[in-house]
Amino acid sequence: MKKAGKIALILVIAIISIFALAVALLALNYGWWPSQGFPASEAKLRNPGYIPNSHLYLVSATAMYGTFHGEECFVINATIRSDYSANHPPPGGNGNSTTAFFGITATLYRNNAIVSATDIDGASIPPLGVPQYALDPNETGSIEINMATSNRNIDSYAITCVAVANSPIP
Repeated sequence: MKKAGKIALILVIAIISIFALAVALLALNYGWWPSQGFPASEAKLRNPGYIPNSHLYLVSATAMYGTFHGEECFVINATIRSDYSANHPPPGGNGNSTTAFFGITATLYRNNAIVSATDIDGASIPPLGVPQYALDPNETGSIEINMATSNRNIDSYAITCVAVANSPIP
């Protein structure tokens, strides 16, 4: 009986190992895991604080390499807070709204030179070419920016506002 138990244990371990290997290979093949690159801590955010030309405050941002819809990307996860208020409303014509509607993207750098990259989150989404988000005053939201590039030598990045308004941007 002891021999049969050992054989059964070996078979269970072998089956689990084969299953784990199959899952890992599928994940790598279909881009479910980030691509290899330098650690996110090596890519520095150039513009902490307020995103230029807005009252949108960049609470935090982290970056890594990954894939999005099968394309190699530099992926930025940003947490943004709207500091628009009745005293400092978002720009626009309807006057009473303090909700900020905006689109953001990023610029990537290597040795102070701009790295060729395309924001692929919403390239087909008019009018901004990036997704449009909405935050009420003091509301915080998490946003992922996927910049398509095969460059694995990015040392810094800046987050920029494409547009901001007090109503949905047509």
